Amino acid sequence: MKVSCPSCQTNYNIDDRRIPPGGAKLKCARCQTTFPIKADGVSSEAPEAEPSPAPQAAAIP
Repeated sequence: MKVSCPSCQTNYNIDDRRIPPGGAKLKCARCQTTFPIKADGVSSEAPEAEPSPAPQAAAIP
């Protein structure tokens, strides 16, 4: 799934299988903002991102 940081709009591709059913928090590698993501593919704070090359996802704690 694709998610974007709500602070700096950095795009990430996250493997859906890595996200638990209740969701997780992702820490942006660029600006260090922590934001929630959900397994349904939608970040709770960011709208659907436009397709673009995305950096490798940061580790989900």
